[in-house]
Amino acid sequence: MENKIGGLRLFRSSLYNAASRSLQEKHPQYVGSLIKKLEETSDISEALDAVKAIPTETGFAKWRPLLTAEFDTELTIDQVRRTLYLLKLVPTHDIPVSEGAWVYYNLQAWIFWMDALIERAKKLIKQSIRVLVRPNNPQWKDIESDLLKSINVLSEKIGEVRDPLAHGGGVAETPAKERLWEGLVLILAGIHSDKHSFDKLFDSLFEPMANYHTSWYERSFKTSVIVLAAIGKEMEKLSKQIDWDNI
Repeated sequence: MENKIGGLRLFRSSLYNAASRSLQEKHPQYVGSLIKKLEETSDISEALDAVKAIPTETGFAKWRPLLTAEFDTELTIDQVRRTLYLLKLVPTHDIPVSEGAWVYYNLQAWIFWMDALIERAKKLIKQSIRVLVRPNNPQWKDIESDLLKSINVLSEKIGEVRDPLAHGGGVAETPAKERLWEGLVLILAGIHSDKHSFDKLFDSLFEPMANYHTSWYERSFKTSVIVLAAIGKEMEKLSKQIDWDNI
């Protein structure tokens, strides 16, 4: 999937270089102090703490939201990767979770992080347009609309899967749809014995998911690649709209 987000990597590199250049031009004291401290210690946290009190608000404040939004997008991509990795795995005997429940849980986690990724990409694009494009380009609204068009379509697709899970439905609706509640409420109330429990009910409802473990993973992986490719493409287009050398 890494090769699908080259456009985001290009944007990040340009963003970091522009923000670094701005800091060096407007706050040489901070830069010099940090370099000196880094020569004294290999502990980055110690060096950053040592220069934290040096003011940098003038001229650099605008970069913080952009750097944060880009970093947040990168972190969310990492969450998507981790969720896909877990979705692919089959739980071993020492993990007290059935395979069906494992698939269901990690599928929902994947949907959550995919939706979060799309929202973070949209936020990054909007903030970048307003800070880096709008001041010098009267057509910024058209540029923003064009960049968000394909990502909004993806958001709608993920939303079709997400909304029933977020607002109710899915497995929770199965007993009603299959007319199982009449019998289940009697069984779970103990009419037959006290051996039946909610845990066993969960396992029985989730277990069919195990039959489609591989197909759910493959569908999720392919969708992830499509979404990442779309984000990478729009971020590359965004980079070309920014005059990085004269910000």
